[in-house]
Amino acid sequence: MMSNRSTWIIATLLCWSGAASGQTQTDSIAVGGDARVTVPHKDTIVVLGVKERDLTGDGRADVLRLIGRGRTVDSLGVTFSIESSGRIVFELRCSPLTRTVGLDARRRRLSPSAHRTRLREYGVWFLEDGKFTSVDGFVGWLRDAEPRHVALVPHVIAGGLPRDTRPFADT
Repeated sequence: MMSNRSTWIIATLLCWSGAASGQTQTDSIAVGGDARVTVPHKDTIVVLGVKERDLTGDGRADVLRLIGRGRTVDSLGVTFSIESSGRIVFELRCSPLTRTVGLDARRRRLSPSAHRTRLREYGVWFLEDGKFTSVDGFVGWLRDAEPRHVALVPHVIAGGLPRDTRPFADT
């Protein structure tokens, strides 16, 4: 006969491996007699996209990640992050991706295969080559598009613009 501790360890491993059935937000698993333990259920994690680019100009590749996480693949909260030199320097929670699409009367539910295709295409679209550029690439674009704003970049990086330059930035 197994001890309560052994039963709890096995139940926890089953829960975290996804082998336990009837799961909701948590799983309640018997550990002997009337005793039960409640453990959180593991989320579904989908890597929607990963790209490496030198965004910071330090000669090392930064990692751009788009991760979906949720109870099932049908409803994923999406997080975009940029990792530089082993630490996350930017993170943004995006709109969730669900099988339900459209607005009002045109609202419909995608088939599982159509949703999987949408998830694959979303990562490719989000991380397209033209959407993320290096510092030099951005400054080059800014120099062509708004030459007067290039001089303001150091002020923005330092935490904001001095009060007397704000009207200049708005032009």
